[in-house]
Amino acid sequence: MARRPASTASTEDLSQQIDDLKAELRKITKTLADVAKDRSQEAGDAVHSKGSQLYRSSEKQLDHLQSQGEKMVEQAKDKVRQKPAMAMAMAMGVAAGVTLLISIMTLRE
Repeated sequence: MARRPASTASTEDLSQQIDDLKAELRKITKTLADVAKDRSQEAGDAVHSKGSQLYRSSEKQLDHLQSQGEKMVEQAKDKVRQKPAMAMAMAMGVAAGVTLLISIMTLRE
């Protein structure tokens, strides 16, 4: 039986070890990619969930503000119906104030 030289055996051993290390690195890389993919999916789900919560909350706030605005309009209408002369006087006062402001602004130019 012929013996191989020591350098040939060690070269083949090193070559095999390098191949084994490459295979392990491929496995590790795949595992890390899978973990990163899972984490990014979890983060995306969390962002989507929070966005949905904020959307629902803003819808509730908008509904509340709209309801309050409608109540205020009804109250203003009731006041006008109760005291139409007072409402007319207030409207004329506002119109006069706006006219005065416009006049002042145009005189400055």
